[in-house]
Amino acid sequence: MEIIVFFIVVIASAIGYVLVTKDKRQQDKAEKERDKAAQSIIGLLGYKACDKNGILTKENGTYTRYLRVGSTDLFNIDLDGLMAWIQAFTFSERNYTEDHKLVSVTARVDTSANQLYWQHLRQNTGRTKQEQMRLALINENQDKAAAIEQDTKDYVERVYAIQIFGKTKKQLRKLTNNLIISNGNIYSIRPMDKEETVELQERLYNMNSR
Repeated sequence: MEIIVFFIVVIASAIGYVLVTKDKRQQDKAEKERDKAAQSIIGLLGYKACDKNGILTKENGTYTRYLRVGSTDLFNIDLDGLMAWIQAFTFSERNYTEDHKLVSVTARVDTSANQLYWQHLRQNTGRTKQEQMRLALINENQDKAAAIEQDTKDYVERVYAIQIFGKTKKQLRKLTNNLIISNGNIYSIRPMDKEETVELQERLYNMNSR
């Protein structure tokens, strides 16, 4: 009996390993395809490269990047919050004297964090009847999150970003810190990563896209 149980465990482990390996290969393939598409977009827009941190290399060898403003719901913010935001923005503009551009575009709502949360729960769900009922609810919620992200007609958000420039990556990182500090963290400015930067470029130069 113990031998049979042992073989069942071994077979189950082997099947699990195969499934995980297959899923990993599919993820790697999808990631490579996304990188290829991103590089194509970056090249068409006159940039040589974009690293994982969203730093773009220009044709002349200098660098640029975008920093996203966190507080974008300016229409529903209370008056005190709005005044604090405006004062922080004004103070930042007065103190950050290097060349920069202000960017505003609409973009799809990002629910990737929600999807990862539901995916994590799904992967840790057991096989009991109660757990399987819970799994159905988890799958439903994950599908809803994915649908919201794809529904660009009813669910869009406005993205505010600041583009800065540097002669070297070291200088650009220093300017990044200077800009973040300059506003006192009122509007939660942060650097955009590669995926966000590529999507922003698509929206900037193809306004008919969603």
